[in-house]
Amino acid sequence: MQKIFTILLGCSCMALTTLANALNTIPGSSLNSRQLQSLPKLRIGLDLGLLQPSNEGLNYAKNSDRAFIVAQKYNPYYGFDLKYLFPYKNSNLGVAYHHFYGSNSSNTSDPFTLRNGQAATWSAGRYSWKIDDVNLYAEHSVSFDNYFDINLIGGLEYTRLSRDVRIEGKNDSTTYPDLNLINRFAGIGPEFGFDGICHPFSKRSPLSVFGGLNYAILYGERESNADFGNLGSISENTIISHVTANFGIQYDYNKRLNINLGYQFQSYIGAIKDTDTERTYNQSFEGPYIRANYNFGY
Repeated sequence: MQKIFTILLGCSCMALTTLANALNTIPGSSLNSRQLQSLPKLRIGLDLGLLQPSNEGLNYAKNSDRAFIVAQKYNPYYGFDLKYLFPYKNSNLGVAYHHFYGSNSSNTSDPFTLRNGQAATWSAGRYSWKIDDVNLYAEHSVSFDNYFDINLIGGLEYTRLSRDVRIEGKNDSTTYPDLNLINRFAGIGPEFGFDGICHPFSKRSPLSVFGGLNYAILYGERESNADFGNLGSISENTIISHVTANFGIQYDYNKRLNINLGYQFQSYIGAIKDTDTERTYNQSFEGPYIRANYNFGY
């Protein structure tokens, strides 16, 4: 949390400095309506949605026919961002935060072996996920006639991710100790991407279609721990990738408010390494979301 707070504080200071410099470049003695319209604006955005984690690496038992994997489930997430808009430069400066926490469990009573090889007649697998992302970014908009706009994005991302897996099992009247797998990653690095907005009926229409792609390269520490298997625990510095893609529709209620309905895909490539199997996994999420943006200063 201290790292996240430091990054947010730095983002706010940079945004305020940029805003002050921009205001100083505009004469204050005689602002006409056009100059007032070109003054920096403030935009606040709120995201609410559902994300479903992939179940790669979440097998808790197996028999000769199949592996038993914790079922997928949608869990809620939220996020918000703050942007300074500079209309006269077609550019924005923003800071964003997103949080996700999810959990689920599955069980089986078929004869099988647990992940550590013990024979059992009943088992349950439980997982929990937690992700915090902080982004500091700048955007520049390029307009192609009245039907299409594209935003070029560059910035810095900090991510903290954790996955906890607990496996329970018993054989007849014997209850085994729980098996625990713990995975952590925390890293920071550059991000870049783009998003486009298509106005199928011209820019005067309140309805538009959007889509985007974002890519971050994160350097940080990956930790893994299991209370069974050969490796025990590991802690290593590594580089992972965070890829995000989204698409949807946007409705402009007025100059101040617009609503987005969309669907997103995210993948943290190489974020998880299990010590019992010595395998590295990608962790992916997908799900629908709704977003509201409100502009101040219009």
